[in-house]
Amino acid sequence: VMLPARWFNLYRLDSLSSAERGTALPGVLNFVYLPRDTTQLPQTLIVVAVYDSIAWQKVKAAGGPPPGDSVTSGSGRVYVVALPQSNPFSPGSADAAKFDSLSLTGSEKSSLLKLNPAAIRK
Repeated sequence: VMLPARWFNLYRLDSLSSAERGTALPGVLNFVYLPRDTTQLPQTLIVVAVYDSIAWQKVKAAGGPPPGDSVTSGSGRVYVVALPQSNPFSPGSADAAKFDSLSLTGSEKSSLLKLNPAAIRK
C-alpha cells in the first residue's frame, strides 16, 4: 500500500472483525484518521480489502452498492479500495479541512496498491 506522504502521523491502522469484513479475505486494512479534536471519533479514510475473484463476482451480482472499487487483480484475487462517501466532520472545522486534504486524487487511488507477483500466494 503506497500512501501519500501527507498522511504521515495522521492515521492509525485498524483491522476489521470477521462480521465487518464480510466475504473479504482476512487482513482487511482500515486506515483511520485521528482527529485533532479529541472529542471527535476517529473516521475511516480508506479501507483496502482482498477478495477471492469468485466471491467478488458474487458481491457485485448481489445488487446495491459494492463495498468499494476494484483497483487491480491477480492470481485469482481482486483488490478493492473503499473511500468515504462524505466528510464526517462539521463544515468549517479544522478536522473537516484536514480530512478533505487527505482525500485521494484519481492518480493516487490508481497507484495505491503495488502487487508483488512473487509474494502473492494462491
